[in-house]
Amino acid sequence: MSNENALFDDDFEDVFSEDSMSDHTPSDIDLNEVDDSVDQAVAEGAPMGLTADNDTHGLGHSEPSGGDVMLPAISIKLFYERAETRGLLEVSAQDRRMGRATVECIPGGIPAAIAYMSENPTPNLLMIESSESAGQVVREIDALAEHCDETVKVMVIGAVNDIMLYRQLIARGVSEYLVPPFQPLQIIRSIGELFVNPDSPFVGKQISVVGAKGGVGASTIAHNLSWALAENVKVNTTLVDLDLSFGTTALDFNQETPQTVADALLAPERADESVIERLLAKPTDRLSLFTAPATI
Repeated sequence: MSNENALFDDDFEDVFSEDSMSDHTPSDIDLNEVDDSVDQAVAEGAPMGLTADNDTHGLGHSEPSGGDVMLPAISIKLFYERAETRGLLEVSAQDRRMGRATVECIPGGIPAAIAYMSENPTPNLLMIESSESAGQVVREIDALAEHCDETVKVMVIGAVNDIMLYRQLIARGVSEYLVPPFQPLQIIRSIGELFVNPDSPFVGKQISVVGAKGGVGASTIAHNLSWALAENVKVNTTLVDLDLSFGTTALDFNQETPQTVADALLAPERADESVIERLLAKPTDRLSLFTAPATI
């Protein structure tokens, strides 16, 4: 989250002017009355960062299109207030489209998120639920931003359709705003819209471990680092052993793999998503291995 998005406020002045809103409180605005204006703003290129299905009662106007394809291997943390919200995400996580995502549900809402993020790495997606007033939500979001990487995507689950809160969340870099009731499919579609973009595919963090010569411990560091990321930090991790002649990944993790990373390198035209999935060995649910042939 970044305060650079504060410039978004000016772009919405023509859509939600003070004159057009003077006869309404933020929570009383009829969203149908502003729908045409919102569509016009999007057509003109306004930065409409928050999107949701109309039938979710969120403040977005379009149905995300990313929910019909597999999500990448992302980490998702939900900080919920209601057991119903946790249940909806747990059901969503069982869907095949979220098979590669790592989902964790933690009670406590935004205060719990602040406490957690102050001591832990930032996930790819933060989902936070709050039933507080608009002003309190904004203050808590500001406090949360101090502990998050700027690349994190944030989905807020609120209690009311408040257009002013909607605008303030956009200005603070929030990616999505939803208001119950909604269904698991709507959650999947909303997440998919954030991460599934053919023109700009999601790419996870890459860490390279290189030794100046054999025997200096590069393999030991790489193997232990990948294990720690997968089992301690609990993020989906893939270890690629590019020491084709002397790589020990298969031996160290006690894996017998009929195919190795060399098979993908020798036939790159065949290395689509399904082929790569078959080439990977999985010693744990979160750790995948691209082993080396270890032959001279």
